[in-house]
Amino acid sequence: MDVLYIGLPFSRWDYYRMVLPRHSDIIVATAFKEAGCSIFPVNAFDRGKDICRDNGWNDAYVQTSGTVPKDFFLAAKVFWEDYLLLYISSSAFASSPEYIRFVNRAVEEAICNGVVVAADIRGDAAEAPWADKANIVWDTAPFSPALSGDRLISIGVGLKNITVSTRRGMGQFEGAVDGEQFMPVYLKSLVEGKSMADSVEAYTKNYVDIIIP
Repeated sequence: MDVLYIGLPFSRWDYYRMVLPRHSDIIVATAFKEAGCSIFPVNAFDRGKDICRDNGWNDAYVQTSGTVPKDFFLAAKVFWEDYLLLYISSSAFASSPEYIRFVNRAVEEAICNGVVVAADIRGDAAEAPWADKANIVWDTAPFSPALSGDRLISIGVGLKNITVSTRRGMGQFEGAVDGEQFMPVYLKSLVEGKSMADSVEAYTKNYVDIIIP
């Protein structure tokens, strides 16, 4: 499965203060790759293609001029209909107002084209303008985030359990997992049509069977 990915602006990739956000993006993208997905970053920077090459990502949607992809680039250059999932990392919020506007515009474009949008809303990213527009959100917490806005599924990854909430119910699964490594496996399984429980089991193999409609 091919995954569209928006994370830390490539223009900030080498900033020493961005070590943790950059590391987070690499962990998540690597987990997607290990689950059998190809990563297609949507980003902009003159060194963007080098960053993609160094990490084994596809550079088809990396604009090589400027630091923020233009609206025309999103509308005309990204083939949204070819993708099932757009993933927004919490690192995307560690950026300029212009970049945040771009991410929000990309989320709207994806939704209009029927692409599932999943967002990491840990920390300050819970305040991002796309946090209530995403179809699926996750946070590191013993409970799942509120189903506000257009959210259909919310996941809380706690120290000892995973809580999944939908518009129709909630389920809690046992298992101590790393959210950054768990979510890519879960999302791939879910988007490919597996049930909630099977999607969790795809990673944990150990869960409490609570019915989730």
